Amino acid sequence: MKVNVAILGAGCAGLALARCLKEQGFSGSVSLLESRQCYENDRTWCYWAKPDSQWHKMAQYRWQQCLFSSLNDAQHIHYYDSTSYCCLPAENYYDFCLQQLDSANVSLKMEVEVASVSPTRSQSWLVETTAGNLEADIVIDTRPRPCEAILYQSFLGYEVTLSRPIFAPDTVRLMCNMHGDNQCMRFYYILPFSPWHILIEPTVFHRYPLNPDLLKDDLQSALRAEDIEIESIIRRESAILPMGQTHLEGSVLVKGGIAGGALRASSGYGFLRIQAWALACAQSIITKQKAFSHQQHHLQARMDHLFLNVIKHNPVDGPDYFIRMASQLNGDQFSAFMSDEAGMKEWMQVISALPKWPFIKEVMAGG
Repeated sequence: MKVNVAILGAGCAGLALARCLKEQGFSGSVSLLESRQCYENDRTWCYWAKPDSQWHKMAQYRWQQCLFSSLNDAQHIHYYDSTSYCCLPAENYYDFCLQQLDSANVSLKMEVEVASVSPTRSQSWLVETTAGNLEADIVIDTRPRPCEAILYQSFLGYEVTLSRPIFAPDTVRLMCNMHGDNQCMRFYYILPFSPWHILIEPTVFHRYPLNPDLLKDDLQSALRAEDIEIESIIRRESAILPMGQTHLEGSVLVKGGIAGGALRASSGYGFLRIQAWALACAQSIITKQKAFSHQQHHLQARMDHLFLNVIKHNPVDGPDYFIRMASQLNGDQFSAFMSDEAGMKEWMQVISALPKWPFIKEVMAGG
């Protein structure tokens, strides 16, 4: 079988690229190859978005304020005027993309494992799979892959109903009870969908990937800190996110998603970056230019990596750094910084907020 574009992996990035190709009027054939059996509500994507944006309108939940706090009682609340903190459950995103892909020139094959990809003599690619071989003009690999990173963000999340309502249900606990030791920095994250319905996620920034099951004690600590009693568990989610990839696996294939460097190094946010890449990559394919992996501004990448190296070597002080940034920038400035929309003013405020000596030492050490 011969197609114009083969997309390996039909998760967030693969579906986004196929959707953008269709939205931009691509008339060629597209084949998505996905290993999972079916789509489930297995992820929660969050981001900051303005009211006129597509993803603000699609979000199932939105909030206008987020709380930061540390174990020593330092705290700060961000209020958003021109943007909102948004949550899009995976099942909503999957349904939206699959409806858009209901087209004769786009095929989605589930339960397909890709064994190998190799160039052919005719300047195309041979994709060997468990469902047979496929020849494609362009192959884009969005499958998640283990990678080396400065830090790893490991989290364990439970969507639950409560026996009694949560305090301040209009406020996201973005980074709460932050504390660190000589190995890692810990905090918890709560999305209050209603006073009786939340998603709670203990999270660790560690220099090594941690099995999320090791965070069950952190979950109990978060429940005690918020005086929460769980009535029932709706679902569980977990992940290990690379923060500041130090080496992208060498390959002649175009990569997308996390393996292609989609995550913001200093935070782990990636949903909007994936959508922006998918649109740009689709346009480059349509205009016969070369498809490309995720890209970001060189200075931003250097600054993010510097910040992560400082956290890596000073995890006890990490909570103070985040509280300083939260207090120095107002809500809209912070959301712009986290959404890759920051200007020089926001960058200078971040630099001004942080202590200088740990960063100078890291630069001197070659970090």
